[in-house]
Amino acid sequence: MELQAPLFGHDLNVERTAARDGANAAAERASRAHRGWHTRALSFFVDFLATCEHSFMTEDIRQAATAAGLPEPPDCRAWGAVTQVLADKGVIRRIGYGPQKSAGCHAAPKSIWRKGNAKALRKYAEEVAEKMRAFS
Repeated sequence: MELQAPLFGHDLNVERTAARDGANAAAERASRAHRGWHTRALSFFVDFLATCEHSFMTEDIRQAATAAGLPEPPDCRAWGAVTQVLADKGVIRRIGYGPQKSAGCHAAPKSIWRKGNAKALRKYAEEVAEKMRAFS
């Protein structure tokens, strides 16, 4: 299957790679600023999913994590790395897009997610729990 030619000279795969690289760099900075931030954020997200029965946006997780005491990363793009790990593992799945609610985001379209495969969630929850033991 042939892909549509890039609009306005942009290659979508290059843009996706750049977004992922930026999110990963932000997560690395967050973990340097707050020891183990990425693993702790994954753990919070997995715990949230265990009881979540509705759709959500990453900003919903971010706000809940901050309210629960998880330090805010220096760059909120760090949450993109957390979300991408869970999406890649099938723990969450994108079901659409909606306007971001955070102030200053100008209602930019962002992904709406739902819990993905229950088996993948259980398996990944065990992996994250093992990583969290390293911080105990």
